Amino acid sequence: MLDDFELTQPLAHKMLKNTIKKNRCSHAYIIETNGTENALEFAKSFSKYLFCPYGYTNKERCTECIQCHQIDNETFLDLKIINPDGMWIKKNQMTELEEEFNNKSILGNKRIYIINHADKMNVMASNTILKFLEEPENNIVAILIVDNIYNLLATIISRCQIISLNKQKSENTLGNNLDDESEIEVVVNFVSYFEKNGIDTICNEFNLWLKNFKDKESNIIALTTMLNFYKSILDNKLSIQNNDFEKYEEIKKEIIKNNSIDNICDKINIIFKAKEKLKYNANVNMLLDKLIIDLERIK
Repeated sequence: MLDDFELTQPLAHKMLKNTIKKNRCSHAYIIETNGTENALEFAKSFSKYLFCPYGYTNKERCTECIQCHQIDNETFLDLKIINPDGMWIKKNQMTELEEEFNNKSILGNKRIYIINHADKMNVMASNTILKFLEEPENNIVAILIVDNIYNLLATIISRCQIISLNKQKSENTLGNNLDDESEIEVVVNFVSYFEKNGIDTICNEFNLWLKNFKDKESNIIALTTMLNFYKSILDNKLSIQNNDFEKYEEIKKEIIKNNSIDNICDKINIIFKAKEKLKYNANVNMLLDKLIIDLERIK
């Protein structure tokens, strides 16, 4: 069950549970393994949550659930798992997937496809799946499992919600999650100020940021929120429904008006890379300074 990952993957578990609780399932996810060996099982557990008739919350009843058993055995008709064909995932595999998922669901429910080792897609396969992601259907959920996210096209990354698994078991990984609306507001106002004032953000907004996010873990979660905020902006720019950050609709509209799709994609990529570097860099101030400088270069 997904709850089996609560201790070993607290951030990822909490993110998905909140997504399910608020009925805000994204059309596409990237699960970054970070060296963990059970990413596919994590993806299957999330799939069970979406398919289980009992809501995948009752362990005793779920042992009787045929859907969950079929997902475990990889025989569930509305779940497709793709693995590399040899060293690579090839175009014909993505073409077959697209053709299959263009047909109606066999069971009339959501359909999920999991691309295991998606970072091994060759160029033609990547371009094929990108077209599929650009025109998402409401009842289709994509899950891309990657060891090295930098091997994916930036345009694929920008269209997915990123879930980073934690290699080490830790009860302290959660840090200050941004369920706190005041902290979300700090992130959104920081982005809004940057979009209007650029490099001046370093002088005028960092004190408030650092007052709220004092350690590496809380900064990583704050950057994840920033990442998802820009992704919601990208979705709206692409006319894809995304109800995240509804409270900040006016700020989103202003950013959409002043940024091209390419600019938003580039910013998403920069924020993502900064978040990844922060995992291995103790100097938060220097990294955030560089983040603003890099974002400022996007015109």
